[in-house]
Amino acid sequence: CALAACGPNLDGLKPGETGKVVAVSDSDTLTLDSGLKVQLTGLVAAQRGFRERPDEPQAQQARQTLEKIALGRKALLAYGGETRLAEADPPLALAQVYVQSEGGRWIWAQEAMLREGMARARPWKDNHARAAALYQAEAIGRKAKKGVWGDKAGAVRKADTITAEDRGFQLVEGVVRSVGVTETRTY
Repeated sequence: CALAACGPNLDGLKPGETGKVVAVSDSDTLTLDSGLKVQLTGLVAAQRGFRERPDEPQAQQARQTLEKIALGRKALLAYGGETRLAEADPPLALAQVYVQSEGGRWIWAQEAMLREGMARARPWKDNHARAAALYQAEAIGRKAKKGVWGDKAGAVRKADTITAEDRGFQLVEGVVRSVGVTETRTY
C-alpha cells in the first residue's frame, strides 16, 4: 500500500494530468473523466478500418486489451516530448499512460500492450521517451508470438516477397541498397 501511494516510476518523464479512464475509443486512444482524450504515445496498435480501408488484423483484440488494462481505472499521464496533437479538435494528449490496478500496483499501459502483442513500438520524432523500454516490451510479445506476432500479417517478411497488393504496415528484412531524402522524410 505504501509503495502504491508513491506512484509509478516515471523514469525521467514529466508527470501530467490524472483522472479515471471512462472510455476506450480504439486500440490506442482513451478518455479521462475530465473529458481529455489521450493517445498512447510510443506505439502503434492495430486499428479499425474506415472508408475503403478494412480492419487491421487484431484490431478488435487490441481495443479489448486496452479496455481490460485501463477502463475504469485511475490513470496518470506522463510526458517525454510533445504533449498535444495540435491538429486534433479538441486537442489530443500524447502521453505515456500509467493505470492503477485494483491491488494498487501501477501498470504502464504501453508496456502491457506491447508485451501482449497488441501493438508495435513506434517512437515519434518529437516524443521518443523510453524508446528502449518500449522495444524491449515489444521483443517479449514478439518472442512469445502473441497478438500481431502470432498472425501471418505481423510476420517479418523478406524484401523480395513484398508485392504491390501488400498494404498497410509491413515489417521487412533485407539489405539497404539506397537511401533517399526529401524535405520531410528519409526513406
